[in-house]
Amino acid sequence: MENSEMTEEDIKRKRSSRVRTHGLKFPWHPFQIGAWIFYLANFFSYYLAVMISFKHNTGVFVVFTIIFTVLILVVFILAIISTLIDPTDEVVKRGIKEPSPEYAFYCKICESNVSNNSKHCGQCNRCVANFDHHCKWLNNCVGDVNYKLFIYLCISILIFQSCYLIILLYSVIEFFTNRSQYENSIGDIYGKSDAGGFLAATIALFCLNLLPLLAIVNLLSLHAWLKKKGLSTYEYIVEKRERQQQMKEKMNEVRLHLGSEEQKESKDHLNSSRSEDPHEREFKKNQSDTKTKGSILEFNDEVSKGSLLVSKNRQHNIDMKDEYLESNEEAKNSLSPEAEQEMGFRITASSNWKQKDVNTYSSEAVLKGADEPQNIQNEFYHNTKVYDENNSSTSIKNQNNRAKVTDLHIIEDVSESKEISQRAFESFSHN
Repeated sequence: MENSEMTEEDIKRKRSSRVRTHGLKFPWHPFQIGAWIFYLANFFSYYLAVMISFKHNTGVFVVFTIIFTVLILVVFILAIISTLIDPTDEVVKRGIKEPSPEYAFYCKICESNVSNNSKHCGQCNRCVANFDHHCKWLNNCVGDVNYKLFIYLCISILIFQSCYLIILLYSVIEFFTNRSQYENSIGDIYGKSDAGGFLAATIALFCLNLLPLLAIVNLLSLHAWLKKKGLSTYEYIVEKRERQQQMKEKMNEVRLHLGSEEQKESKDHLNSSRSEDPHEREFKKNQSDTKTKGSILEFNDEVSKGSLLVSKNRQHNIDMKDEYLESNEEAKNSLSPEAEQEMGFRITASSNWKQKDVNTYSSEAVLKGADEPQNIQNEFYHNTKVYDENNSSTSIKNQNNRAKVTDLHIIEDVSESKEISQRAFESFSHN
């Protein structure tokens, strides 16, 4: 809350509150306590468990231990300095109460002039020069004095987390590649080897340390972007809140506008319905009913026309079928007795042809009195290719044309009759 937005009671209450000059002053923030517990746990877990798993490999053991020790000490030192440093505005510290171009603003809570880029932190209850944000992990403000130190701390945490994850991953690989040496190394320190428990603890540590690595990468990316834009974290948050507030105001304006339009339309409709003559309303209602009835009648007419067309098509198909059957009967009656007997024999054979192979057909032909089954069999193949142009050629072509037209509309029995009858005529013409 800015000074201009605060009441006199708020200002008096703030003046009487404790001023936090550094992050180790009470009360401590829960995030600050959690961060110290986490890194102390990493410190002891490495020296009591992780480094023991690869103690048999002296070179790796020495290198990893030196890297881990140096990095975690750097993190601890930078964290302590960033926590203990006092980023309070120097103008406030010196108690300058006379305005000047460099510190033209006056803080009613601090009762002092402050730098033009200072902001009063509500949690620390002090003005901070070039205020960036209040860090809950340090329980301290980040401003002009300690901003670079804060960035160095974040970079050191990034390097430490990356190296520690590599060390933990190497320990897991050692379990699967050199399990006997892994168990011996643990057994030398703790007496009884418990490789499975150490492996589970290592994997748990790996997962826990992966989360702060992702968080610190996101934080450094944000500050790099802000540096490029020339913004502080506080300015970015203020602009974001202003944009959100503007969006809310625009949405409210749209809702109010739509609501007023709907109310206006409803009022106009109500007024028009009230001012309308009763006879005119009755006329409009009858006109609407008449249009509805007319639409229903038109629909019924279309349905009737469709039904009539379907009936005509069905009768046409029946007539075509009867005509085709009559033509087949006439063709059959025009045969001589010998040809009719031969056609009967071949119709019987062709109906069996669909279900039996050539040899079966030939055996049945012998049983029916055929002297040369192979000749009859060859004759079936040959008769499908030869037509007699002098005998009934015109009639056969007409039958074929009618069969093509009605092929999709007649039943399967009629189709089979057409095939049998055609083969009989071709055989008779050839003979």
